[in-house]
Amino acid sequence: FLHSSGSESSYRGIPPGLSTRLRSALAVLDMDYPYTQKTLKSQYRLLVKKHHPDKNKGDKKAEEKFKEITSAYAYLMEHAEDR
Repeated sequence: FLHSSGSESSYRGIPPGLSTRLRSALAVLDMDYPYTQKTLKSQYRLLVKKHHPDKNKGDKKAEEKFKEITSAYAYLMEHAEDR
């Protein structure tokens, strides 16, 4: 997954020492580091509701964003330090 804007400014609040994949996942979910499972789940639910295909019938951009959010969430849950 790549953040749709692709710019460095999309990584604000995320330390440069983190892996590119972790930084990208945080940017997709518009989150800062460090994060907790609780804040991750909350942000995920908010974004999934907004971009869910059933809510955005036929909108391919929303569908792609939904997939990107889901992928980023799964990655971040695997790497959450408070698991």
